[in-house]
Amino acid sequence: MGCNCSAACVICSGLVTIILIISGGAVCLFVFLNVVPYKHMKFHVTDASLKEFYVTNDDILHYKFAVNISVRNSNKLERISYRNIRIYPYCYGNYLPWVSLTAFWQGTKNTTLLPLVLFQGQSPVKLRGSNLKNFNNDQRDGTIKFRIIDASLTEFYMTNDDVLYYNLAVNISVRNSNKMDRTSYHGIRSNPSCYGRDLASISLPSLRQGTKNTTLLHHVFQGQSLFKLQGSHLRDFNNDQRDGICNMNVNLYLTAQELYV
Repeated sequence: MGCNCSAACVICSGLVTIILIISGGAVCLFVFLNVVPYKHMKFHVTDASLKEFYVTNDDILHYKFAVNISVRNSNKLERISYRNIRIYPYCYGNYLPWVSLTAFWQGTKNTTLLPLVLFQGQSPVKLRGSNLKNFNNDQRDGTIKFRIIDASLTEFYMTNDDVLYYNLAVNISVRNSNKMDRTSYHGIRSNPSCYGRDLASISLPSLRQGTKNTTLLHHVFQGQSLFKLQGSHLRDFNNDQRDGICNMNVNLYLTAQELYV
């Protein structure tokens, strides 16, 4: 990331990389933009849908997918200006035509939802070697899709004796888009982690899912945990606490089995 500095402000030409795993394909989005100032911004994909994604015999990719992206300015004092916004899709070693968005200003402590970004068209692609193998695997396996649709954090603080108190609720939807086969899920275990430390995992009962069906999983992580932080993890924790945010990962472990009808 390169910067041009002046006495008045810092203008940064930046690149943000977002990776999407959506049913039937894996797409990487490169977001190019100029921002003033360049700190305290975070990008997050809130929703993505893939309507069309296939390659013809003459190596033409037909695609149609839409993405919702939120941008968070956690700075308490400075607004942010976003300019020259371009989003380049990239998949299986090939770039697709880019989309540009309108420049905008963002207030302090603010989250902005960008207009729906739609990528649609036809593009020649060359799939060789590992890219072709990955494409074929994703086309074959792209019948189950997991998505976090809602999350709420009602308690998250650390005491002087390094004990973390937390209460996190997460709703995860599981989509079986297969028209022919049901799916069985068992051994479901969910494990949250943050700032380099794992928190207590929870288990969910096994379930069966019908064809063309969406199932909602509800996870609640609540408790106390010894939480000694050092170095960069402690610095990130203190910065996020100052900005009123929290970065947490939720890992979902399970075994899925197709039940042939």
